[in-house]
Amino acid sequence: MSEEEIVRGINCGDMLCYEKLIELYSSYVVRVIIKVSSGKLQTAEIEELSADIFIKVWQKKLDIEEGKLKFYIGAIARNHTLNYLKSKGRRETIPLEEDTIDYETPEDSLVQEEDKKLVIEALNTLPE
Repeated sequence: MSEEEIVRGINCGDMLCYEKLIELYSSYVVRVIIKVSSGKLQTAEIEELSADIFIKVWQKKLDIEEGKLKFYIGAIARNHTLNYLKSKGRRETIPLEEDTIDYETPEDSLVQEEDKKLVIEALNTLPE
């Protein structure tokens, strides 16, 4: 069964398509939950979140666009897991992109220049 057939079937309320969706995407949902939670959840919590996520997918089935099923499920899984962690007070701080980018400071430039001079001096002392 193709993704388009699953989406059309779910939009029409077809339970067989819903079961196929769970069969195809349950391991993906579990991986998203584990990644977002940094592995801090117990197996029972992961199972409960997975079930909740597929219930949400069913409840919002008319919002699913063909060709975007995996993205849609992943977004619901991520958001639901983050909300769960927040409610449990175990939300991990995610650094802002600016925090992960290394910016070169004037001091870094000076140190780099000094290192370069030292290397050149050392090379000049070597016999040819």
